[in-house]
Amino acid sequence: MGDRARLTCATAMVGAAALLAACGEVNAPATPSPGPTAPAAATATTPAPSPSAMGEAQDLGRGLSVRVSIDSTGGDARQTWLSVMVSYENHTSGSLTVPAAPSLHCAQSAAAGLPRAHGPGDQEAVPGGLSGGQGYDLLLPPDAGGRPLTACRAPAYVAVGGARWRLGRDDLAYLNNELARDPGRPYRWTDADPRFSSGYQVVFVPGASAAEALAALAPVKRKVSQERFWAVRVAEREDGVVLFTWGLISDERIVALSRIGGLAASYGNTVEGDDHVLVARDGRSVRSFDPFLDYAYDKSRPLPEEKGLDLENDTGPASWTLLDRLTSMHVARDWLLDPGHPAYLLGEQ
Repeated sequence: MGDRARLTCATAMVGAAALLAACGEVNAPATPSPGPTAPAAATATTPAPSPSAMGEAQDLGRGLSVRVSIDSTGGDARQTWLSVMVSYENHTSGSLTVPAAPSLHCAQSAAAGLPRAHGPGDQEAVPGGLSGGQGYDLLLPPDAGGRPLTACRAPAYVAVGGARWRLGRDDLAYLNNELARDPGRPYRWTDADPRFSSGYQVVFVPGASAAEALAALAPVKRKVSQERFWAVRVAEREDGVVLFTWGLISDERIVALSRIGGLAASYGNTVEGDDHVLVARDGRSVRSFDPFLDYAYDKSRPLPEEKGLDLENDTGPASWTLLDRLTSMHVARDWLLDPGHPAYLLGEQ
């Protein structure tokens, strides 16, 4: 499942984190609560506001316009969350305090899913005539036993103050497809982190040193910042080297890397949605295929290490797991993206 494009706000928000929103009944308006976990009281005489579609703007009064958009799903080894962007626009000349932080509501729970890593605090303010926004990771509401839901049923919505934005059929399918997977599966972060949604390549080279890898990649043009698009970071450890780039490392160079310790394995994808796994042994390509399409470019047969991997529906994490199985090298995200790793431009860049 590809991540949705991340939104950016027009200006930085001013102040501390927003107060957590209270939860309300599905068919009753939500009103501010005295604390982050207390449910809001239903108002019997006032009809519930009609939810807007995701991405639509709502006027919350006082000249403040708010919209909520789904960004992506995320998660760790224990839980899954829905990432949303809350955008504000102040149509007045004075500073306005924004509503409380958003909450997620699903039909089968009377409680609300609250933002991860956002505690109660001072409300934020939007200066006059300006706009801004903030992203939130909304945890799933709890079930009757206090455990996070494993699915979210309609009617479902995200609430900000008294306004609501409904999760449509596609939105719920997007969230529930991720909830149905094992949150603890290896390399889940490659699917949950939007930086890895498309356009990168990673190469595992067991038994190699950084110096040997650079020699195989020759000619190396020069050392550069990791942030350069074509930069190839060279991350060395005791059991080998991991190469990573937002650009591309040619098949010929991966084959050359396999001559160092007898094996090199690569996975990459592109912004066009093309996926490619290449495995080389002792200077010869032995497996070259698209894991999503299950198409072999070289007519090679599946390797034993591919057994049991859902390469079609969980392409990124499954492909990284395949490299892990082939090389016995396990890679953590924080280690891979450590700014201390040197990066280089190769000869053609």
